[in-house]
Amino acid sequence: MTRLFKCLFIVGIMLGCAVSPGLAASNWITMHEKPTVVYQIDTETVQISGDDSDKQLEVWMKNLDKDGSGSYMVAHYLVKENGLKYILKERTGYSANGVITSTFQNKSTNWTVTTPDSPIGTIATRIFAEYHKNQESFNIKTLSINPEGAETLPALDQETMAISEGSGITVDQNEVKKALDDEQIKMDNKSIGIKNFYVRDRRGPALFSGITHYVTADFCLSIDAKSKRTETLKFSTEDTRAGFHKQDGVLTIQIDGKDWVLSSPLSSNAYGRTSANYMFTFKLSNSLIQALAVTKNTVILKWKHDYNNSWEDRERIIPDKTLRAIQLMYIGCK
Repeated sequence: MTRLFKCLFIVGIMLGCAVSPGLAASNWITMHEKPTVVYQIDTETVQISGDDSDKQLEVWMKNLDKDGSGSYMVAHYLVKENGLKYILKERTGYSANGVITSTFQNKSTNWTVTTPDSPIGTIATRIFAEYHKNQESFNIKTLSINPEGAETLPALDQETMAISEGSGITVDQNEVKKALDDEQIKMDNKSIGIKNFYVRDRRGPALFSGITHYVTADFCLSIDAKSKRTETLKFSTEDTRAGFHKQDGVLTIQIDGKDWVLSSPLSSNAYGRTSANYMFTFKLSNSLIQALAVTKNTVILKWKHDYNNSWEDRERIIPDKTLRAIQLMYIGCK
C-alpha cells in the first residue's frame, strides 16, 4: 500500500505539472523591455503549430514591474501569424513573495488584432521570424533581448503605442489634444522640468439625504525631464454625519472583474471638525495602469467607512467619459 501510495502521489504531481504549464518548471528569458516593464517568455511553453499559411504560437509571457514592488504577471497567449491576432487565455498577478493578487480566465474564443509594436506582437513577430529561418533547427532559447548580432528591437511609436501588453489599441493624438483643451485632462506645469497631468472624478453631495458627502479621485501622471513616468491616485472622502468615523486606507479598484487592492498609501491624512475628511495617495503599479488603459468595461472604486463602529461598504463607478479621459492621459500624454 505504501509503494502504491507513493506511485499515485508521483503521478499526481506529474499530472499537475502537465495541466499547469504556467506553474511548472520554467526557463524564462527576456524578450522585450520598456522603461517601466520587462517582458519575458517561458521557453518551455513555446509551441508553433499549423501549416505555413496559418502558423499559430502558444506561449506564456511574464511582465515584471520596474517600480521596485517585485510584483509581476504571468499570461497565457495564443497568437496567429496571419493577421497577428491573439487570444489572451488567462492571466495571473503575483506579489513579490508569490501571493496571487488577481486572476483572469478568458472563456471567449474570439481573436483580437494586435500590432508589431505591442509587447506580445513584438515577441510573436520575432519568434515567427526566427522559426522561418530554419524550422528544423529552431531553438527559442537562443532568442533574447538584443542578443549579440541580432537586430535592435523596433522603437515604439509613442503617439500610437498601447500601454497594455497585446492590446492593439491606437491613440489619436487629436483626441488627446481635445481632452487637454477641454480640460478633461488637466495639466499643471508649476514644477520646473516636470509635467503633471490629472483627471478628476468627483461625486457629491447626494449619497445621504441632507448630508454633505463627497468622493474625489484624482488619477495623476507625472513625467520628469528624463521622461520617467509616475502614476498615482489621490483619493479623498468627506462625511458630515455627527458621530465616530474611521477609514483604514484600503482602496480596491475593480477592472474587468479583477480586484486591484491598494493598501499601502504613500501618504494619508484625516482632518475636520464638523465633518470627517480623509485623504490618501496611492502609487499605481504598471500592471494596474495597463488594465485601466485598455478596459472597455466598468471600473469601480471600492472602500470601507466605519461610522459609529459599524463598517459600511462604499463604491463609486467611474463615468465612461471620465474613464476615457483617464485612458487618453495614461496612453497619450508624454
